[in-house]
Amino acid sequence: MTELRQSRWVKIHEPGQANYAETDNVMDIKIGGNRCQADVLYTVRSYKKAGYWLLKYLEAAEAAALLAEAAEQIMSAVDSADREDPDVTVETDDWTCAIERMSSGAFKVSLMWQTDEPVVRKQTRKDKTVQKPAAKKRGRKRTTAK
Repeated sequence: MTELRQSRWVKIHEPGQANYAETDNVMDIKIGGNRCQADVLYTVRSYKKAGYWLLKYLEAAEAAALLAEAAEQIMSAVDSADREDPDVTVETDDWTCAIERMSSGAFKVSLMWQTDEPVVRKQTRKDKTVQKPAAKKRGRKRTTAK
């Protein structure tokens, strides 16, 4: 079973979570039956920076298997891309990456990949801890006037 880690910059959406707000520079990873899709809108100036941040966000999500396979091919494609290209696409049998220029200084990145094993959101420490009861009040006891 593959686990993806959620963080400030990476949000994991499991099946059934349809309502979520998309924000710039935050990667949304949607988990499906046998595939996953990551979408993000970067506010950067070049394809090279968009590719760089894509790989950094995948590293933050702990998607090591995909990262090892895709990193070199994605970076070589964005290095050879011209500033005037409308989009850059890299495809293999297991995954597809498309970086599209939305406007000056904004790039939409979409990455879809096939999985052999189930993918779930990694449980964080906050999710695992049990809610503790509130601490007892300490300090001076007040006397009531009689």
